[in-house]
Amino acid sequence: MSNYPPGVTGNEYEIAGGNEFEEHFDCSAEIEYVTLTRKQVYKLSDHALTLYNEYNKYGTIHSINTHLKELMHELNGYYHSDELVVKDCDFSGVVLKEEYRGTVCFECPKCETAYEKDRWDGY
Repeated sequence: MSNYPPGVTGNEYEIAGGNEFEEHFDCSAEIEYVTLTRKQVYKLSDHALTLYNEYNKYGTIHSINTHLKELMHELNGYYHSDELVVKDCDFSGVVLKEEYRGTVCFECPKCETAYEKDRWDGY
């Protein structure tokens, strides 16, 4: 007799989980970078510091929203920039992988690229 509702075996991923193991992994995913000058980084950090000070000093939503919109506008500009540099991720090391029903899932800790591979394809 089972304590699970009808149709539930207890072997489902949400209940039983997968088999976790550590394994060496060399990532070569392509990553898009946007280069920033020291002045641009300073300007972004200045916006963030202004937000922090406004919150501590006044705590008003209007003043925070004004500075937050400036920061978000500037960050959005960098995100949508046409000046991209594409490089291969150079992570090489041990990663935590999880296998469930023949599928191995893991993520590169450096570039956060998600991988899903068939267990029988070289694992």
